[in-house]
Amino acid sequence: MGWARDPGETRARMTLRVSPRERGGTPALPFSQNVVAILPARAGSRRLRDKNLRRVGGATLLQRSIRQARAAREVGAVFVSTDSSRYARHARAAGAQVPFLRPGRLATAVARTEDAVLHLARRLRLPDDTLLVVVQPTSPFRTARDIDACIR
Repeated sequence: MGWARDPGETRARMTLRVSPRERGGTPALPFSQNVVAILPARAGSRRLRDKNLRRVGGATLLQRSIRQARAAREVGAVFVSTDSSRYARHARAAGAQVPFLRPGRLATAVARTEDAVLHLARRLRLPDDTLLVVVQPTSPFRTARDIDACIR
């Protein structure tokens, strides 16, 4: 399984391998896309309460990022990893999939984004050749074209 970081953060490309034994969890979802965008949206920001629901240019950070990911031609599916039922409702209304809530241990101020992303990928039982694109809601000025360029 490979993944590319959000172009708003960096253009680095990383490869992570997840063995079939490690995947476990929820049965595979019925989609066959090779590229999946994952938006990590933790509710417990210490400095700016509900920052992912703050508005920039008429839309929340979460809505903007979901729209950008959905508009990217290379992205087959958009998922949000969150610990908040409120964020989950907001994400679903914006067109993202939120199949479950992230466990609390992956939603702390010291939890790593990579761990939350891998948790979602394993629970979804994504195929090993799936490219995971991390789209940070707190980087609102990226475009769908930026996401596509990062994937290519």
